[in-house]
Amino acid sequence: MDLKALKQSIENKQVHTNFLIFKYEDSDFLPKQYIDNIKNILKVEIEPLEDLTGVLACKNDIFGISTVNNNLRVFYTDCFDIADSYLIKQENLIVVCKKLSDEANELFKDYIVVFPKLEAWQIKDYVYSLAEGVAENKLDNLIDICKNDIFRLNQELNKLKLFTEQERKYVYDKFVDDGIFDDLSEHNIFDFSNAIIKKDIKSLASLYKEIEKIDVEPLGLVTTLYNNLKNIIMIQLNPAATADSLGIASNRFWAIKKYSCGFYNKEQLLQSFYLITDIDRKLKTGEITNDLIVDYIVCHMLSF
Repeated sequence: MDLKALKQSIENKQVHTNFLIFKYEDSDFLPKQYIDNIKNILKVEIEPLEDLTGVLACKNDIFGISTVNNNLRVFYTDCFDIADSYLIKQENLIVVCKKLSDEANELFKDYIVVFPKLEAWQIKDYVYSLAEGVAENKLDNLIDICKNDIFRLNQELNKLKLFTEQERKYVYDKFVDDGIFDDLSEHNIFDFSNAIIKKDIKSLASLYKEIEKIDVEPLGLVTTLYNNLKNIIMIQLNPAATADSLGIASNRFWAIKKYSCGFYNKEQLLQSFYLITDIDRKLKTGEITNDLIVDYIVCHMLSF
């Protein structure tokens, strides 16, 4: 079954109770939206399943048919590898997964609905449709600070859906004034890392003001800086280096060479790299605590 046919059946409110597999690429948001709509049309409750043991245990009954179930049973798994034809007989059973084993894919190929990766324009359309009444440029900003995270966007949109289209324009502005979105930031840990690499004190000062929103996880910053510094050292300190010789994609090689090299001299780069690689030892010996790592890195690297 393809997604277009399923969408049409939902719009026509003519959903069947056949066994289905919802396979998604990047996010299970859309499968969950479809499941919620199917539940409402069938007027049943959703019954999450931890596994399919209970379902398969019934296959040896004397009739070998599906058991009657008034709930919409949903089983979530990363990889679905159960290739048992008994599942085809089941009603009100949906498996949600990111991938299938070759055997399961072949057996259930007629029951698989593929949900492609959500494109940026689809996310934008979704936000616009649920927040009619709010200026599009303001919604674009909300999308940016949510980093296109459809789950977080949906959470914020649910707050707006409580109000009429005419009220939303003013409600959204009120939300902004009251700090409803204050835990969101359009920046991330890579912006923080890049500001350190470029010794951009002005940007760092600005980022520090919203560091809790950015969620600069200390060891995550260590890993990011380690990878960045290693690449900069290999490129900046070796004039003969090429993308091929370093095993780096050509566009990434030139981006590092153009935008990340030259802010530290050879001695400063090596000092910084040693500082980063020594963090783990300092943590284990108690010389530094996790909550001080970010400040420790910033203060020392900017002092080199």
